[in-house]
Amino acid sequence: MREVEVLHDYLLDLFNQDPSLTPKDVVVMMADINQYTPYIQAVFGQKNGDVPQIPFSLSDNKLSESDVLVSSYLTLLGLKESNFSAEDVLALLDIPAMRERFNISLADLPLVREWVADSGIRVGLQKNQDGINFNSWQAGLERMILGYAMREEQGIWQDSLGLNSSYGLKGELAGNLSHFFTALSALHETLQQAHSIEKWQEILTALLSDFFVQNEDTSDMIFYIQEKINELAEHLKTLHFNEELQAEVIADVITMQLEDAPNSLKFLAGKVNFCTLLPMRSVPFKVVCLLGMNDADYPRTQTPNSFDLMQYHYQKGDRVRRDDDRYLFLEALLAARDYCYISYVGRSITDNQAKEPSVLVSQLLDYINQGQKGKCPYCH
Repeated sequence: MREVEVLHDYLLDLFNQDPSLTPKDVVVMMADINQYTPYIQAVFGQKNGDVPQIPFSLSDNKLSESDVLVSSYLTLLGLKESNFSAEDVLALLDIPAMRERFNISLADLPLVREWVADSGIRVGLQKNQDGINFNSWQAGLERMILGYAMREEQGIWQDSLGLNSSYGLKGELAGNLSHFFTALSALHETLQQAHSIEKWQEILTALLSDFFVQNEDTSDMIFYIQEKINELAEHLKTLHFNEELQAEVIADVITMQLEDAPNSLKFLAGKVNFCTLLPMRSVPFKVVCLLGMNDADYPRTQTPNSFDLMQYHYQKGDRVRRDDDRYLFLEALLAARDYCYISYVGRSITDNQAKEPSVLVSQLLDYINQGQKGKCPYCH
């Protein structure tokens, strides 16, 4: 976390000193972006008073971890066995694309949470056959809708007691929340049954339009998910697969397709580019930053499989991952046009003992110091 915070401060200072620099002129590369993703989102994604927010994009990580639309889409596919706890459902409304689809604003969320707590919603989607389970979403929403017309003091109507906090001018919000509940109920019912691949293609496509608003921020990802749905359907049709599939099977396949696909859609998106060190990735940038250049992390080590006989009989021309990483490091240095920033974790988080940088960084410092005929004042 601290390493990313220092990078954030460095970039702010750089933008302040050089007005000609723009976010698209900066690339930040690391050995494993999945390890850094939560820290990047926490540091660069937060709004901190008067501190300018640097626009950024993440590439080469799992879509389910980096894109909230993908993760929420997969969450919806897994609702078959959900108990629909109050917090799980409210978490869906924290997603802007889903919230906007049902005309619920960010400012409405505190009131929605208050209604959910006051109406007694705890767990469960619908009442059971006997009309019991007053802690379900159905029972709670009935209280909200009834509360728009009558107060609690006016008594019980058809086994429901009006909710005072939704009385009066809040009817539109209660209706939008009811619309959201209706969509979840319909999806839950659909997921209980097996369907043909043609039917699943319709369901998965409708899921995108029913739960997510399409705008400038979401259109690319919605189109990408739709492509994956169509690819899956065409593949199964080519195999003449005619069996009906359960929701769990479809959810697993879609999850694998979206999680296994690296997120390269946002590379060179006009923002600060965070990406993994990959071959041919080092196109020229004014500012090149390398994170995580730790002794144990870079060059990367690759444990061979036990059945791989090539490890015992190495031949000239066989690929060596550590040599590849050495070349990628050199490529990254050559890609920097104006500024090059390299960082590593210098102290242990457990005992504060000094830690060594990557051997490549040490070699680079030795080379620079030789050329400077002494320790370089800019290397620290």
